[in-house]
Amino acid sequence: MIPLEVTIDIPSKAHEVLVGKAGANLQTYRKQYPDVQMTFPSLDSPSNMIHLKGQAEQAIGLKKRFN
Repeated sequence: MIPLEVTIDIPSKAHEVLVGKAGANLQTYRKQYPDVQMTFPSLDSPSNMIHLKGQAEQAIGLKKRFN
């Protein structure tokens, strides 16, 4: 199976909300979408891009949650 790679442009100010307090939201996403790797830009980066890579159905499902 070839993994799907998806890039989402979300303002960096919203990244904190997506991650949640102490990463709580990320833990929830990882449980619901275990076959998707999420990569956020570093805190000092001006980038808004979040990268998702993994099983196509799960990557698309997670992208919809982020939008």
